[in-house]
This record gives sequence, C-alpha cells and structure tokens, in this order.
Amino acid sequence: KSYTDKGYELVSNDYPEDGTKFADDPQHYIVRLKHGLTEVTENKTVNQVIHYVYEGGGEAATDHNATVVFSQTITTDKVTGEQTYSDWTADNGDSFASVTSPVIDGYTADQLKVSEMTGIT
Repeated sequence: KSYTDKGYELVSNDYPEDGTKFADDPQHYIVRLKHGLTEVTENKTVNQVIHYVYEGGGEAATDHNATVVFSQTITTDKVTGEQTYSDWTADNGDSFASVTSPVIDGYTADQLKVSEMTGIT
C-alpha cells in the first residue's frame, strides 16, 4: 500500500491470494511494480477570420471563419512527477483552404481570393 500511495502500480506478485502462515523456513515472494502514469490531452485552436468591409467602413458581408485544432499529450510519472510532452499534431488538417471573396452588386473586392495557407504549426 505504501508503494501504491507513492504512485506505483502493481504488475504482478506471487503472494497467495488467501494469505500465508509463518513458517520456520524463509518464505520469498516476488512483487513487481511499475511507475504509474497519467495522460492529459491539451488542445489549442488556431483561427482564421476574414472580415469583409466597405472602403468607407461597415460590414460588406458575413465574416469567414475557419479553425485548425492542434493537440498534444502530456504524460506525468506519478512517482517522480516528471512530465513528457508529445509533439503537437493537427487534428483536422494543417491548412486553411483558399476563400473566394463574396460578390456584391456594384462593388469589386480589392482581393478576389484569399490564398490557401498551408503548413500551419
């Protein structure tokens, strides 16, 4: 119990489940333990927001929104407290697609298209 309280986990042991009785001969039992680990996933979101506004101000069209979500695993050793971090990985791709600007009668956008953005980290 004192070992499990310190963060160890029981792997195996050959101690009889129904207990044992003391004897004159030495009794030996092997108990195998390992460091317990906990894992937590951390997420970060990268947002792309494209605002469409008239030259003099005011909203010309609804904003375009896109997100890329990244995650990483943090593993903590319950015995030592040491933490290790996995690499960040993109859960839903690592790019923002190209976006064509909306067409508004009587107006021409200064950017007809926002180019694709790739390799987001």
